[in-house]
Amino acid sequence: MGSHLYYLVTICALFICKCIAAENEGNVRLRRQTSTIKITTIEEEPYLMVVNENATGNARFEGYMVDLLQKIAYQLGVDYELELVPDGKYGSLTAQGDWSGMVGQLINGEADMAAAPLIISYLRMKHVDFSQPFMQSGLSVLMKKPTSPRERADLFAILYPFSYEVWFLIIVAFVVVGFMHYVLSRFSPYEWRALAERNEVTSTEGQYFNCMNSFWFVFSTLTLQGYHNSPRSIATRLLSGVWFFFIIVILFAYLSNLASWLTVRQVMTLPTILSIRDLGTQSKVSYGAVVAGSTQAYFQHSKYDIYERMGDTMESSVPSVYVDDVASGIERVENSDGLYAFIGESPFLDHAVERKCGLYVTSETVMFSYGLAFPLNDPLRDDVNTVLMELREDGTMQMLKDRWFRSQGPVCDKTATGEDGVQSSYPRTIHLQDLSGVFIILLIGIALSIPLILCEWVMYNSKNPPKEKVEKSESGAQTETSKL
Repeated sequence: MGSHLYYLVTICALFICKCIAAENEGNVRLRRQTSTIKITTIEEEPYLMVVNENATGNARFEGYMVDLLQKIAYQLGVDYELELVPDGKYGSLTAQGDWSGMVGQLINGEADMAAAPLIISYLRMKHVDFSQPFMQSGLSVLMKKPTSPRERADLFAILYPFSYEVWFLIIVAFVVVGFMHYVLSRFSPYEWRALAERNEVTSTEGQYFNCMNSFWFVFSTLTLQGYHNSPRSIATRLLSGVWFFFIIVILFAYLSNLASWLTVRQVMTLPTILSIRDLGTQSKVSYGAVVAGSTQAYFQHSKYDIYERMGDTMESSVPSVYVDDVASGIERVENSDGLYAFIGESPFLDHAVERKCGLYVTSETVMFSYGLAFPLNDPLRDDVNTVLMELREDGTMQMLKDRWFRSQGPVCDKTATGEDGVQSSYPRTIHLQDLSGVFIILLIGIALSIPLILCEWVMYNSKNPPKEKVEKSESGAQTETSKL
């Protein structure tokens, strides 16, 4: 009898709890239908973009998530309000044991739902609930394609070895050195002009380094043709010596790079990177990810030896290889000249390379799933799951993905490999920073030649004081000392 009474009391208690739970769930759903759902999100192209900062409410945004939420809200008959997460983070566990980003807002009751490309991870599922995945993703590597010269014949291909600023400074150096040769030769007491005035050489020899011949001397030595006479003073010889050194460096740099441009069509300058594994087994190209994101966390906690080593490499790299967001990572790759790779989720990277033809992505690996997040035990998740399943079955999810992730214009090639599967690169144009040292040496030589010509002038006049002018008689004839 006692046991029957115990079972009866237990059944009644369970029935009462069930009724209370159903009533609470009904109250929550009624509250959802009569109030506005607060949804936290993050700006991430093409999922969500701010298109009108002057507008208010949800009209400020557009993107894949905006269209998806409109479909869900219509099916559920609820209103919602989108707000950007204040710290701009998806959500990670901090050193203090708190959660940042959208996950932290859900845990702290500051939002009813998080709508973003939020990766469903084991650690996050311990603190928030996730819907069914609305999209699959994987990690890929974004890199810059190697640049190549034009395939068609180009009349100006001989200019490719140097950048425009190098060519400009070579012309400036030619003009400055030619002018300085003329000035130094004119004022030096040991140069051809001064010797001709003292009748020590012929007048023709005195014109060896006039203005036109000074520039001809500089030009002929620039082309390694030589000049029939050489400077005589220390100042002009110093300037000539520095100019000769400048010529040697410039000509050898030009000729060596010109040979590559005209004859070598494919030169391996960077390692072949076709996957994350390839990236982790080389050291020439640095790589990074979004700071405090799921990709960083994956490499930090991975037990796979290559990924674990890659995580340690990223953490110890100086300067930091981490970026604040995906857009910053894409920009860094574009400006890296092929020496930086960005590891990120494939939908973002695929979207970028379809619009930026100078980039390419590797094959996917380490698959993830994106889901909408809710506070723990929130009944709204079940309703959203039902709608997501319906949208997936009727093709709406695929239409939304095609709309926002497929380029409307010409689609760029996402790879950087040829038919043989080998990544190729081409000779790199020599820029100013590569030759800045030889220009500095030339400037130093020009600067030293100026005080040297002053010293020569002072020393000559101290040893050879100027003679008195020959007086003329009233008749105009010169008064000369009779010679024996």
